[in-house]
Amino acid sequence: MPLPADYVAALEWHLCLPQSCNEETVHFALSFLPLDVINSSVYKVQCSHAQDLSHDTAAITAVAVLGVIVLLAVLGTLYDVVSGEVTRVKRKRVHNDEYDGDVIAEFDSPPHTSKTSINNGISIVSMNGKLVDPPQDSDSVSTTTLPYEDYDEDQEGVCRRLLLCFSFSRNTEKIFDTSRKEGSLRCIHGIRVLSMAWVILGHIIVYTRGVTDENVTEVLKKVKDFSMQAVVNASLAVDTFFLIGGCLVSFLFLRQVKKTGKLTGMQMAMYYVHRFWRLSPVYLVILMTYTCLFKYLLDGPLKSDGLNYDNAHCASNWWTNALYINNVYKSGEGCMRWTWFMADDMQFYIIAPLTLVPIVMGLQALGTILMVLLVFVQIATYAYKEYSVDGALLKNDEQFMREIYFMPWCRVGVFAIGLLLGFVLNKTKCKVHIPKFALVIGWQIGLALGLLCTYITWSEWKVGHISWDRDTRLTHETLSRPCWALFVSWIIFVCTTGHGGIVDRLLSWGAWLPLGRLTYGAYLIHPILITYTDFSKRALVYVDFVFIAYQFIGTFVVSYAISFVFSALVEAPTLALEAVALGRYRGVR
Repeated sequence: MPLPADYVAALEWHLCLPQSCNEETVHFALSFLPLDVINSSVYKVQCSHAQDLSHDTAAITAVAVLGVIVLLAVLGTLYDVVSGEVTRVKRKRVHNDEYDGDVIAEFDSPPHTSKTSINNGISIVSMNGKLVDPPQDSDSVSTTTLPYEDYDEDQEGVCRRLLLCFSFSRNTEKIFDTSRKEGSLRCIHGIRVLSMAWVILGHIIVYTRGVTDENVTEVLKKVKDFSMQAVVNASLAVDTFFLIGGCLVSFLFLRQVKKTGKLTGMQMAMYYVHRFWRLSPVYLVILMTYTCLFKYLLDGPLKSDGLNYDNAHCASNWWTNALYINNVYKSGEGCMRWTWFMADDMQFYIIAPLTLVPIVMGLQALGTILMVLLVFVQIATYAYKEYSVDGALLKNDEQFMREIYFMPWCRVGVFAIGLLLGFVLNKTKCKVHIPKFALVIGWQIGLALGLLCTYITWSEWKVGHISWDRDTRLTHETLSRPCWALFVSWIIFVCTTGHGGIVDRLLSWGAWLPLGRLTYGAYLIHPILITYTDFSKRALVYVDFVFIAYQFIGTFVVSYAISFVFSALVEAPTLALEAVALGRYRGVR
């Protein structure tokens, strides 16, 4: 790359050498090179040797914790299988003894399927939990319960219920359950997974590009193409998650309060307890694994760079992640820096009742005004900081990231738009008639906003461009995210009200539901996987479309696969433990 004449360049040379080498011997060997001919000298030599885990207390503790988690899963699964088989055999024996072979339907009932006999004592239960009508000449009336996830577990002992929380088979069934509950916003699952794919693709392009690329200058030129703007602006997918979060919080909060008919202090306390318990266990386990064990997974000449990339601050600042303040406190020294999103999301969840409680109390105008006010808070603070910093996300300016991009007051407006959307959907019960002409105009405006937010940056990136002035950049940075939120809000609104057509059928596809449950874990894991892949290389790679496509597909699939393991071993068990411990006191969510 062309550099100014007075620019001091540092060239890094990474090599794999015999383990007997050290800094002194390598430095001595380099002294034989005629570096003075090119007016250069050796600045630093750093050797990275294989590390021994046996002397690392933190790593041993992490391995022990992960071992306990796996052990609980094994015990819970074995107990579930054995106890279910024993129960099945006992029920079958009692059934045969009681009716002496006079059985209308023979079945292997799930472990928690119960039967109630009326009149002549014969009941018929199908495998899918549905009622099977008896013969017309029979006076029997049959009743049944649903499979074990709807079984009244209060009839079981507490110890049994606690142990079954760790059953891998049960948790897997919950994760892959595609049954749809009435009143759920089904299209959100598809939007969530597609947005996660967009985030992964964007991170693959910008996260560590240049570290091991052979054709760096060619990659930098390619990024300026019109087609690449959809990848460069992948950060808009993060705003989609903020919008979805606000919509679900508002919709479920108001629906739950309407169902119970009141809002108590206990419900509000459980509102916060559930959120912290929902997010924290799997988050902290992944954080522990990354902090204590990641350095033992990396191997190669780039190992030290890979560890310094993010992991260096984890040992001292991990507690800021646990308290969800890593976005505002020591954000420049954060651990797992991509988890700034988790901190923002938690903080938005904490303040959401300030706008929702007035609506519950009948002050709908006040609640709506507060939501709109939050939108203006984002626009005003974003505009002020952008004017003073004069940075741009596309330049990846570190000060811009710390002072604007991570800050909750610069992102809360999109979440507030989600709150407004959830309020409208709850108030209308997702039943709104939209005239055809209004539907056509709405789609045209929505698509125009979406395409504009995604591709407008090409006017500054293309070859021969005229750089944006401060006012143009300020307008783009402050309005592009709220406009994108309006575009996604339109899609959710028309799909949930029955006007989505083929878009709704695509986004509501049942296969999105299991993947949607794993998206949280995939978000936490995929940057670790990208870092591991790039910083474990032992040779430069030529980056082209095929390479990016394979890396994207591999990262997406493996991220969700690892997320499934953590979800089945940690996330699902902790949610089941919450149900056992809190029961009916789980409150509004």
